[in-house]
Amino acid sequence: MELLRGTITGLKTQRRRRDLVMSPAQHGYMEATAAGAALMGMGAQAMGLVNISGNSEEEADWVEFELDGKPMRGWVWKMPMSDGDQVEVVAESAGQRRYVVYSIRRPEDSVVATFPHANYGTKALYRSIMKVMLGFFVILYFIAAVLLLHGLEGEELRSMIYVVKVAGFFSFFLFWGLFYISYRKLRGFSLLAEEIFKCYGWSNVEKINLGKSSRKHRPENTLERYGLYYFRYNPAEER
Repeated sequence: MELLRGTITGLKTQRRRRDLVMSPAQHGYMEATAAGAALMGMGAQAMGLVNISGNSEEEADWVEFELDGKPMRGWVWKMPMSDGDQVEVVAESAGQRRYVVYSIRRPEDSVVATFPHANYGTKALYRSIMKVMLGFFVILYFIAAVLLLHGLEGEELRSMIYVVKVAGFFSFFLFWGLFYISYRKLRGFSLLAEEIFKCYGWSNVEKINLGKSSRKHRPENTLERYGLYYFRYNPAEER
């Protein structure tokens, strides 16, 4: 990937639906697993896997434009730029002077659009998912403990406390497994994000969280989904 600078002309933006997380091979594995579950009599689990496989598409912007005469095209979550904007583009050559776009940044106000999900460095992604998983675990564990221990006394209470502790131990590992699966699934996007950040010349790329930085520094006249689908990042403000 390389960093290109210039002026956007002939911008065309289309809001489309596409599966940006799961590959065709992963869909095949999931559908094969669903078929196996159905044969083993686990109809509900099989239906759940089929629903996940069939509803994994999401909306993103497909953009096409020229940057000082160079044809550009690619996916971003939300396109906040317009014709005539002076921008920096992280792109990869596709031959015949065409480029695949991975990110677009407007230096004037530090607004940046990226390939979907490519908005965290690896360490920032790890912390974000871990925080969510631990939050869910603590809340659910507390509610379950209160419900199970309510009204118990004496030996019955002591026995149930032991059960709650053991259940909590195994539940924690279950939640950690879900966290690890989620992290591994999105880590590829974080590695792409780090390459994008390096092209812009930013430092500590593994710790960058574009959503968090955007919420701290919100410019005027922002579009819908600011901080979720497009962002603002100025390295000078993060020091």
